[in-house]
Amino acid sequence: EMTDEPFYAFAFDGVLGLGLESLALAPEFSFFGMLTSQKRLEQPSFAVFLADSEDEISEISFGGHSPQRVAGPLTWVPVASPELGHWQVQIRRVRLGNQTLDYCEDGGGRAVLDTGTSLVGLPSSIFDEVKSSLEGALRDPG
Repeated sequence: EMTDEPFYAFAFDGVLGLGLESLALAPEFSFFGMLTSQKRLEQPSFAVFLADSEDEISEISFGGHSPQRVAGPLTWVPVASPELGHWQVQIRRVRLGNQTLDYCEDGGGRAVLDTGTSLVGLPSSIFDEVKSSLEGALRDPG
């Protein structure tokens, strides 16, 4: 059963899961997988722009991206362990503001990219360091 949180706060038409095929109950339940396998996309990609105010409109693009929504050149990386069904990528460093944590330099770090959650999962070995860094004011170094 679905809760009212956060759906009561805004009008919406439904939830569209974009996990990889291996996460779906069956291949035909993978929306993106079906678009790709039926060759309905110019490129096997999708892009999401999330507006941060009511002055903009969020959007999702299938088969490419909206260049006007991109601040710089795109960098493509392979999905790590696609058999798990998540958009998981290898990461080499974690940066908080101007501080670089030495957690992932060995290449063993992983991150799951998911527009459907605001959760951040961290290994317990770096939790305290990240938490204390986030408790202070962070500024965009760019």
